[in-house]
Amino acid sequence: MRSRYGLALIAVRDDEMAASANGIDVFRVKISAFAGSAFIAGSLYTYYIFHVGPDSVFDLDWMLLPLMMTVVGGTGTLLGPILGAFVMYAVFDLARIVVPDYHPVISGLTIILAMLFLPNGLMRSFGGGVRVV
Repeated sequence: MRSRYGLALIAVRDDEMAASANGIDVFRVKISAFAGSAFIAGSLYTYYIFHVGPDSVFDLDWMLLPLMMTVVGGTGTLLGPILGAFVMYAVFDLARIVVPDYHPVISGLTIILAMLFLPNGLMRSFGGGVRVV
């Protein structure tokens, strides 16, 4: 977080115009962050399913799941998305066992309720976690 690239990411996140005025190439920082996260997510997903194809990549659960984990756990923290992953998998697995026909509804309700009642996520709402500057 204290490296040149980490500080550039934080500057772009906080204020793009100020970062650009200080000599940071905002476009390059955004593209590299997107490419890096896509590479990591794609690598982990490929390892998980052992096969990559259009039918598995464009599945709605796998496209929205990382976003839901981050929102539920809390953005801007290191432990928030990890906590969000545990919570979302617990909710999804419980929904698949108890009410398998309504699993997508339970998933949608979980994210809507989390955004309404915990807009900062679990970690930031309760003051926990290591705050990323």
